[in-house]
Amino acid sequence: MAFSVTTISDKERGIGSEAPTLDFVQLFVQRCQAYARREVLGERYDLAIWERRREVLAGVLKHTGHAVPEPRGASAAPSAAPGPSPLFRPLAEWTPDAFGVQHPMALPGESQTDLSPYIGRSFDTALRQQVEQGHRSRPRCVTLSGWSSAGKTRSAWWVVTSTLPENCPLARPDDARALLELLQHPVPDGAVIFLDDAAEHLGPAHLHEVVQGLAELLGRQEPVVLLVTLDPATLGRLTELTGDPVEDRRIQRALDLVARTVHEVPDELQDLSEARQRAQEDPYLRHALAASDGTGRLFPMLTGGPLLVDRHERLSPHARALVTAAGECRRLGHGGPLPDSLLKAAALAHLDERQRAVPHDGWLRAALAEAERPVRGQVQALFPVNTSRAYGIEGYEVSPYLVNQWVRQADFIDVTVWQALYDHVEDGEQLVRLGHEAHSRAVYGWAYRYFTKAASLGYQGAATAVAWLVQQVGEREKVRSAAGTTAGADVRKAAAGGVQADDDPDDFMAAIEATLAEMEEIEGAFDPRLLARPGGDGAWFEADFGVAAKDVLEELTPTSSGFDVLGLPPEKRGALYRRLWDEMEGVHGSKAPDGDFWLLPTHSWLVSLLRAMTAAHSSVRNREALVWALENKPDADSPANMREREEHLRVLLGRWTSSREVVRRLQTIAAQRGRWSDVDKLTSMGGRYELETAAELYERFGLHTAAEQLNSEIASEYADQRALIEFWWRVGRRQQSEAALRRHIVAGNRHSVERLITMLRETGREAEAGVVGRSGLEPDGSTAAWTPPPRRPQGAGT
Repeated sequence: MAFSVTTISDKERGIGSEAPTLDFVQLFVQRCQAYARREVLGERYDLAIWERRREVLAGVLKHTGHAVPEPRGASAAPSAAPGPSPLFRPLAEWTPDAFGVQHPMALPGESQTDLSPYIGRSFDTALRQQVEQGHRSRPRCVTLSGWSSAGKTRSAWWVVTSTLPENCPLARPDDARALLELLQHPVPDGAVIFLDDAAEHLGPAHLHEVVQGLAELLGRQEPVVLLVTLDPATLGRLTELTGDPVEDRRIQRALDLVARTVHEVPDELQDLSEARQRAQEDPYLRHALAASDGTGRLFPMLTGGPLLVDRHERLSPHARALVTAAGECRRLGHGGPLPDSLLKAAALAHLDERQRAVPHDGWLRAALAEAERPVRGQVQALFPVNTSRAYGIEGYEVSPYLVNQWVRQADFIDVTVWQALYDHVEDGEQLVRLGHEAHSRAVYGWAYRYFTKAASLGYQGAATAVAWLVQQVGEREKVRSAAGTTAGADVRKAAAGGVQADDDPDDFMAAIEATLAEMEEIEGAFDPRLLARPGGDGAWFEADFGVAAKDVLEELTPTSSGFDVLGLPPEKRGALYRRLWDEMEGVHGSKAPDGDFWLLPTHSWLVSLLRAMTAAHSSVRNREALVWALENKPDADSPANMREREEHLRVLLGRWTSSREVVRRLQTIAAQRGRWSDVDKLTSMGGRYELETAAELYERFGLHTAAEQLNSEIASEYADQRALIEFWWRVGRRQQSEAALRRHIVAGNRHSVERLITMLRETGREAEAGVVGRSGLEPDGSTAAWTPPPRRPQGAGT
């Protein structure tokens, strides 16, 4: 069985008080054997040593009352092969409601509405091709990224119903547990698995297991479609680095899965012509167009989300406090109905001294009734729900649109809300979920409190979660301490010291972690550029122009008629062919003494060939190759060179549907020539990628006000403050940068703790850097006072 060190889930490793499975030990050793000749210690791939250690560990755990997983196939009698999950149903049996499509907001006097006609998006053609390919030929993952009410689920419903046959199996698991259960069964060929709002499926509690299961699904030969909708904040968290090579590779792997093909779904339409035409026959579109008032925000207005935002500030203080508190409970990871007692306690964070001075609970009923009142139809800020089979109100749900708005703002959540969740949540699974969410925000103290309360309630797995947290904090500190040392003998010596036969479970797993980290080091340094701009073969993928040039050469031979465009006699073509490859490989592979790449010669035969071929055959690939060659000439900054490249790029822009790299090059040329209005016009044609490019260009040319404005726009639109934080740090606004980074971390971006630690060290606060690394942050972003408990002694009970 093939095996990679980056596919090991926490469950397989046997974190805390659980021993790893025998299967895991065998696979682990198999992986080590691949490195037997690459300076890994011999004992790392000695199966007998590891099996003996596991037996000793299993004996200790059995003596202390812990479970020891048995090898697969240990049951007395084999069971029949399972069939597909019952979650799969033929596409014809699905309705828009069951799929999760939001209905338009009702017009005055209406109680129920039908779907409006679908308004086409720029990515529709590519989306259909990708879904059809996944259904018919090979596995595909396609992600639609946008905020609530941008139309992601509507586009997903349109593509499956307009592209796939009615008998196509489709499943829509609601959360990570349902998805993992589905993946335990065979997935039919050509099936669609739809993960709507995949923040529920990619949450920290089950991320490793989910990623492993999806990787196996997408790595098979049979066709399958994984269709994902995801908000930009969750997608951004998957690009955060930790400084730990093992964990960074896992994060990269999760990102690679969902970002193989990403289509950005903006909540604004640049071209409203189709919407205006269809609005002539559809009253909901007609009303939404009028309400959006020319802003292009047709889709949110169609479902009424902006009306909730407008009314929120006009609610009474007590109703507003309840709705805000409900949204914050959702942001902190509470996944079930929100009881009124929880909302009442959490709302205290948003009431002043006078507003809290109420003699009885009459205010609660009145405030809930006000918050439940629809703005129109069924568009409500709060609404009662009941997941049980008995009558009554089990709790409340809050509008996802409002929650998304608060996620984008990324404000701190008052400690009162954290405390209210601790005091009022009595479900162990919810508490563990809250603990993982707190850990993802680097609020380790509250993660520990939630985990330990779940353990006190007897929830199975809570003790493992506590041990996992303590181990994470401790091991991360070890990684930081070792980060400044040179890889080699010292690392191997430290790893070898932690694998004695009498190790307790935590030490056993620490030894495995050390070995995995060593393998990752051998595999090569992690390249953050792999995460900065995800790759794939779709909307986020851009063909390398240099590869196009290489492809052109590979199709030529010394006797090829392609050389006819140069007018050379046959006897000279062999020498020229070798010269062309020397030029190509010099740019692609050789390094100049100053560390930069070699450039093409001033009088380049490669440029001459590509120029002649483009004139003879004006293909996209020939133009890409020529642009690349011109970029790598010594005169690349000359007006003539830039003018020639711009002419070809303008032609490509009109032909190429995936135009990000074309736009980036045009933006760069416009900036070099001082045409900033052209830079702005090109930037408006795209999304995040174009904004990032423009911000970099404005900063490079010293136009810091414009650069700050663009970085602020990225932070607002995509809930990702990193570019703005680094900009402030580079221009000397360090206090502002640090404050924004603390807010960014507590908003759910734990991995940026490493950057905060670096900032603290660069400003001479070494002691505080150590405290942050060990204890994390408080809910308000300040350095935490929590002290991690000591690790459980060997042989001690839970």
